[in-house]
Amino acid sequence: MRIATLALGTRGDLDLILLLGRELHRRGHDVVVATSAFFADRVTAAGLVCTPIGSGDRERMLAILTASMGAENRQARADRFIHEWIGGEMDAVLAGGELRDLVSGADGFVSNLKIVLDRQGCFAEPGSEIVPGAVVTYDPPWSLEALASLAPAPWQAPAILDLVALPRALFDPAEAWGTWGKDYRFTGFWTAPRDESESWQPPRALADFMMGKPPPVVVTPGSMAGFDTGGFMTRIVEALGRSGLRGVLLPGWSGIVSSPAPDILHVADETPYGWLFPRAACIVHHGSHGAAAAALLAGRPSIVMPYLGCQETMGKALLWAGVATGLLDPMTFDPSHLAGALGVALGDVRVHAAVAHWHAMIVADGGVSRGADLVEDHLLRRRTAGTSP
Repeated sequence: MRIATLALGTRGDLDLILLLGRELHRRGHDVVVATSAFFADRVTAAGLVCTPIGSGDRERMLAILTASMGAENRQARADRFIHEWIGGEMDAVLAGGELRDLVSGADGFVSNLKIVLDRQGCFAEPGSEIVPGAVVTYDPPWSLEALASLAPAPWQAPAILDLVALPRALFDPAEAWGTWGKDYRFTGFWTAPRDESESWQPPRALADFMMGKPPPVVVTPGSMAGFDTGGFMTRIVEALGRSGLRGVLLPGWSGIVSSPAPDILHVADETPYGWLFPRAACIVHHGSHGAAAAALLAGRPSIVMPYLGCQETMGKALLWAGVATGLLDPMTFDPSHLAGALGVALGDVRVHAAVAHWHAMIVADGGVSRGADLVEDHLLRRRTAGTSP
């Protein structure tokens, strides 16, 4: 089958679609990824075909992300980024008809956005021919009501599979968080194959630092930008010093290039989570899908410093599961509070037991392979039944 995909947002948003695209490609399907032009090299490096869309560049996206951090409310930050970057890019893409060729002959369409397209590459209207496919939820919603408001319309629903790349046991335990509904298909976290990460060769400086004792704490703000990096680094170093620990910082898009105390905190270049996290003692991360999943897959406890509303929800879920020991504000956290959370993460046997429990559950989940199974089955059923709902 020819499967068109679309990913707009940060690198983490793209990487989830690439995981699914690679799995579908491995099974013999032709996969095309439509995304921002500045991600084209990342798509081709994954062995997939890229169709660049939109007019914005990386600097424009970072400027919007930076400006979004000015809002005190985490959900307001996310809303501003979605409205100004993703909404603006989608308006330009639709106005320019950039998706017409992508979907006109496709057997299916998969997106990280909650959109349903017709064969002209426009938002589907009643009476139009819907391109069958799937939408993917991978960041835990701020509220189930907000998620439901983005669901396909009843007349669209038969053609669209609603995938949730999260473990149901963690985000809807016995429906204790509310009823997601029968239309949501949980797959578990989507993660990259471990063997790929294990074959990665670290730079000499990182390899040398990792050989020291004790194993380092990994700190990663991911794709977040626009915060006080100087103050952040100073507080991280103080917390590590109070704890007698060392750390490795993955700067992501923060712009951090050096450490105020290299013997305590090493700043690394881009490093696969799958290689670094299993070699760490604990992971201090921003609560993204990728970081949270990689920490659990590595069997390591988390401390979450969320910037956005969905990241805060992720942090609360990890706290509920007992695999995280802190939910701290990255802009204002007290180093003593981080030191305390590190102490619990490394010394509390109950945390270690919870991490082992959830690690086993994450490994047992189908993950991206299960997602690909569901997409294939859905598209084959739609082909048999016809594409019109």
